[in-house]
Amino acid sequence: MKFPTVNWAQAWATIYGRKYLIAGVIVLLIVGGAVWRMVSSDSVAATEHAPREVVVARVLDLMNGGTSLSVVGDVQSKNEAKISTEASGRITRVNVSLGDTVGTGTFLAEIENSSQRAAVLQAEGAYDAAKAAVPNLESSLESAKGAAVSTLLSAYANLESAIRDAADPLFTNPNSSALSFNIIVTTDSQAKLSVENTRGSFNTILNRHKMRSTSLSPKSDLAAEFDAAEADVRAARNFIDTLLKALNSGVPSTEVTEDELAAYKSEAASARTALTTSLSAITSARSALEVATNNAESNGNGGVSLAQASLKQAEGAYNAALANLEKTRIRAPISGTVTHFSLKLGDNVSPGQQVAIVSNTGTLEIIASVTEEDRSQLAVGAKVTIEGGYIGTVTRIAPALDPVTRMIEVRVGLTADVAKNLTNGESVRLNIEKKSANTAAGGSLRIPLAALKMGTERNVVFTVGEGFKLVAHEVKVGALSGDYITITEGLFPETEIVADARGLKEGDVVQKGSRD
Repeated sequence: MKFPTVNWAQAWATIYGRKYLIAGVIVLLIVGGAVWRMVSSDSVAATEHAPREVVVARVLDLMNGGTSLSVVGDVQSKNEAKISTEASGRITRVNVSLGDTVGTGTFLAEIENSSQRAAVLQAEGAYDAAKAAVPNLESSLESAKGAAVSTLLSAYANLESAIRDAADPLFTNPNSSALSFNIIVTTDSQAKLSVENTRGSFNTILNRHKMRSTSLSPKSDLAAEFDAAEADVRAARNFIDTLLKALNSGVPSTEVTEDELAAYKSEAASARTALTTSLSAITSARSALEVATNNAESNGNGGVSLAQASLKQAEGAYNAALANLEKTRIRAPISGTVTHFSLKLGDNVSPGQQVAIVSNTGTLEIIASVTEEDRSQLAVGAKVTIEGGYIGTVTRIAPALDPVTRMIEVRVGLTADVAKNLTNGESVRLNIEKKSANTAAGGSLRIPLAALKMGTERNVVFTVGEGFKLVAHEVKVGALSGDYITITEGLFPETEIVADARGLKEGDVVQKGSRD
């Protein structure tokens, strides 16, 4: 076997060169590590010896938690009216738009009111009849009986319309015992069951009214008929109320769309209004009949005074009908700018629904809420710094907690120059100047517990002396109350101390920071 020839000179040179290369790498690693340790050591030392930042404040300010209270307030008009509807139904007329300037009593919108207008016309007729009866007592009774028959026939018609036109389209087989409510998807199953169980009872009532309509006359027992009709109309109105509950809880589906539900609600609401009008008319007609009967019986013996009473009663019924009509007309109670308006032609509204706000945007104020504890540190007349650099004044502090928010309301007055820079409805941050802090009982001072350095032999607070070194001042302490402790000796209100002494010791070098 032949071995290869080795050039020993060349091999030795290669090894010799690699030896110095490896040695150089090792030297570089050693030197780099030393430099890194030196830099790291200096950095740690610098970090360890960096002065701690502390906050310094007067004892007086620490007692009061600061010189001002920071809260958020809402800019509102001093003269503002939130307008809500008094009746239900469909909006048939809209006269204003958002941003319009309106005067007191301006007609903003109108709810469908054909039934109310009819009631006014009916009451007006009764009023005219009462006026005519004053000089002619002998004919007043016949007039009252005629008005009574007319009122009863109108009540029969309104009840039939409420059942046949407003309710029956919502039922399958409404005239049979196997009827069912068509609004299948509803969140109020009790209301649905109630209308299904009640609808059948009106068939008997409707049949009786149909027969009475042909036989009713001024010679009938009108007083008894009034009682029966009133009971029937009240039952029908209760039924419509339950029907509205079922409709309001109805959920649109493939069988009944949202638009159909809205139409059903509007029809039911109109029927309810008509039934209410009938009840008022029955009451007025019954009273007029009673007065006319008494007048006829006492004719020649005080009859004129009774006729005058009948006239006043008719006038009252007429005014009540006018008031009901006015409830369908949405008006501005004050003059100002329409800052909110949610009505559109064709909308359906319910009683108590807020639909508009009219504000006097030239007179603004800010309303904020504070806790019961903070309220004790505020006073009427205190200066208020408003976000943006504006200045206001505390004009009112509520004497009690709001029962809903459990907070105390604070109102901030604004000058006209400041008000023009703010927008009604916006939220702004306020800094309300606090009252001067009061000392504790016996003339002692109170400081946050964090400002006190407690030891086994003495308790101290720190001030910052020359060279920003901490100087300890021994104090005597009293009672502890929450996060504050009473200092009985060793401090003055104007002394500036370190607000947080935790982790500090006398002689530490610190730097002063700002107090948020």
